[in-house]
Amino acid sequence: KDILRLHVTLVHSTHHLSGNEEVRLLATVPNTILRVQKVEAGMGDAIHAAFSALERELQSFVERRRGA
Repeated sequence: KDILRLHVTLVHSTHHLSGNEEVRLLATVPNTILRVQKVEAGMGDAIHAAFSALERELQSFVERRRGA
């Protein structure tokens, strides 16, 4: 689970139909880049959803690496 770099982008949109707060995460791990993007009505919810998704991606990455 060695994250070498984590880039976080927070975007506020004026579009209200599909949520108006967006979080993009770009995590660099050895030999791989993991990307996550979540849109929610509130920024706190979007941040939580994005980091939860990144956690799942990291777990999957570690499992794939161990199985290889």
